[in-house]
Amino acid sequence: MASTVVPPLRSGNVVVDDAVLDLILTAFFAWMALKGRRWWALAMTAIMVLTLLMHATMFAQPDLSPSIDIAARIGLGLLVGLTLLAGVLERWLADEPPVSPAARWGRRKAA
Repeated sequence: MASTVVPPLRSGNVVVDDAVLDLILTAFFAWMALKGRRWWALAMTAIMVLTLLMHATMFAQPDLSPSIDIAARIGLGLLVGLTLLAGVLERWLADEPPVSPAARWGRRKAA
């Protein structure tokens, strides 16, 4: 989000602030995968590791076109969204109780 206000910090073809943010997200999802019992946290960790490998590839091969990086990150970003949506849908379909007793997880009835 900050890259829309200030120009991104670049090192060759790598956008360093995006790489640092992806590293933080990878660590967060890895922590969730190790502490929790949800499959989607492990899948998210794997997707984020692939994203970090894309950053490393762009750093190691400076002659690659930036469009390769953009295409890969768009595809991985879509996979992130689908994985998170599938995790929520799985919990909803299993009719698991909500985290908060005050929250309602079921379908709301029309008024």
